[in-house]
Amino acid sequence: MTSISNGGASIQPDRLHADSIQTVGVIGAGGLGTGIAQVCALAGLKTVLVDSDPAAGERARETIQGALHRAVERGRLSAGDRDRARASLELGTLSDLAGVNLAIEAVDEDFEAKTALFRELARIAPEARLATNTASLSITELGRAAGRPDLAGVRFFNPVARVPLLEVICPDAAWGALEGFATRLGKVAIRAGDSPGFIVNRCAQPFYLEAGRMLEAGLADAPTLDGCLSTALGAPMGPFELIDLMGTDVHAAASQRVYQAMDRPARLTPARRVAWLAEQGKLGRRSGEGFYSYPRAEPAKPEAVNDVGPFMELLAHVCPVATSDGRTAAERAGPSGLALLDVAPAPFMERPTLAYAAAGLDAQTKRDLHKTAGHEGVELVEVPDTPGLIALRTASQIVNEARFAEREGVASFDDIDRALQLGLNWAVGPKRITQWFGASIARTLHALEAQDGRGVYSPAPGVA
Repeated sequence: MTSISNGGASIQPDRLHADSIQTVGVIGAGGLGTGIAQVCALAGLKTVLVDSDPAAGERARETIQGALHRAVERGRLSAGDRDRARASLELGTLSDLAGVNLAIEAVDEDFEAKTALFRELARIAPEARLATNTASLSITELGRAAGRPDLAGVRFFNPVARVPLLEVICPDAAWGALEGFATRLGKVAIRAGDSPGFIVNRCAQPFYLEAGRMLEAGLADAPTLDGCLSTALGAPMGPFELIDLMGTDVHAAASQRVYQAMDRPARLTPARRVAWLAEQGKLGRRSGEGFYSYPRAEPAKPEAVNDVGPFMELLAHVCPVATSDGRTAAERAGPSGLALLDVAPAPFMERPTLAYAAAGLDAQTKRDLHKTAGHEGVELVEVPDTPGLIALRTASQIVNEARFAEREGVASFDDIDRALQLGLNWAVGPKRITQWFGASIARTLHALEAQDGRGVYSPAPGVA
């Protein structure tokens, strides 16, 4: 059983005020630490960036200054605000954090290294609020090991400057100050319980895991799965594109940590292909090869969108059509056959891709179907006739995991929905998917579980 905690340590009264955070220390000058330092400095907070490697600190400062300069060139930032941000940022050592109000740790995901750092911070800056940016370690256990039961989690997401979400895991007494801190940074704070992966890193797992299962089963290739799933959720990137961006090694390790910490549920079993790529040194963009090879050619755009009429009505002139509801095309087809299209809860994007399964259609009818869809700017991809096809299958598992997390007290369903949209830039989340496809979600999960039989698709309470 997973334990959930928001902590319970008392906080000094002068640390409750929402404006109590004026100086910030950031420990770790990697990608996340650099981004955190940048947004803190831009907010006018005195910010001290610390790294054990002085060269890493200098690189981080150059990265931040370059980003600020480009923002001015593009008209997104005034020269005055750039100069104030530069003046607010300094490089330092741990001893320079003695007077900060908030110290944020952003070092590697190593429990012992983090607890040792927090013990040192507690000695150097005993009055500072301490926070971790961990993606998957228990805040409660880190705080207990470090002797700081008031330790908070402030989970930023890459790219920090553009992602508006800040997940906060903290005692009740600390919430006001940390919510005020998030607001000052221009971010939306959503409170989460102390559970593996918190909200986004846990509830987005089906986005990656179902894609991995479908790839292994030969349902579709990586570009098709990326296209269909980015279309379905209105996401800027598909699951394999995102894994390549973050690194196959990073993603494999994070998935494994969540899986182990959640007591190894079948539905969260990590994708074997991701771990294999990491073992082969195919780390994604960082190494030049992962699910894709880099530099990667831009996918070809379909024909220009034709403003003729409702999409399904146009396709219905070619052959009978329907939208996936958890039953297969073969189960639903009449004497004239059927083209069963996948769901697309998000508005169509620039290059929409939809999966479909055919039952009783000849080759010419399929060609006509593709041509009609192409005139509307939509790429149709035929896939095997399976329950939920690609998008409904994955969306059903996303809703399922959100319901499991809600039941365990990680966050409310509304907050989970909002966090996934803010953290991943999805146009839709589990709430709208449930509203539109509720009965189809339950039917899809039951049908998939009947085929699979390992508990991967067992519905959560509240889903079926």
